[in-house]
Amino acid sequence: MRTMIYVKLLVAMAAIASSVAAASAACPARMPGDANNNWIRVPAVTAHECSEIRGQIIKDKRIPFNYAHPNHAVPCVKGFVQTRVVRSTKTSELHFYYQVFPSYGDQSMKGDIIEQVTLYSFKWNQTWIGYRPDGPGTISPVSAAWLYGSDSIIRIKLPMKAYGDKDKNLYFGSGDKTRWIVIKTKAKDIAAIDENGMMDLKTFGHGYTIRIHGMFVPKK
Repeated sequence: MRTMIYVKLLVAMAAIASSVAAASAACPARMPGDANNNWIRVPAVTAHECSEIRGQIIKDKRIPFNYAHPNHAVPCVKGFVQTRVVRSTKTSELHFYYQVFPSYGDQSMKGDIIEQVTLYSFKWNQTWIGYRPDGPGTISPVSAAWLYGSDSIIRIKLPMKAYGDKDKNLYFGSGDKTRWIVIKTKAKDIAAIDENGMMDLKTFGHGYTIRIHGMFVPKK
């Protein structure tokens, strides 16, 4: 009887270990890069499923932005972007996080939607991209494309009901913000962090672009 119980216990422990290993390995595939705007779906990724993203925050800042229409004397829209770098406890590699919060829109611009986020000078090419459903935020990115070259660019599309997406749009003044967008790199040295990266927020309604400086991005 004791032998049978012991065998069953070993089998159960092996099954648990196998499931944990499988969960730890469930990280997104490498993001493709080319010059053809090759869009891929941005998957949800949690620390439970992908143990690589567990880590410590080593850099974090919130950058305010605003935009004033040429016909307006004061900013029509305002908000902030949070940019963060996390060092993986498992691999010591650096992961770059971004969250967009368009907090205010006056009566003329309140219905404007942010449809695309663009990051510039993202130099490390060994990356994958995902978003964190297990953190703050309500708007999940839909797809992304990485264009490598002299100034590597990552474009991230947000939901657009006008294009058939089921998720709600990111409106100025709605109180919504994106979920954390995370991009994994192979960089490990803190000297590989450029603190002057650029981000563009492209709007759908009035078709203007807001440029934000001071993003954390990786450099070679």
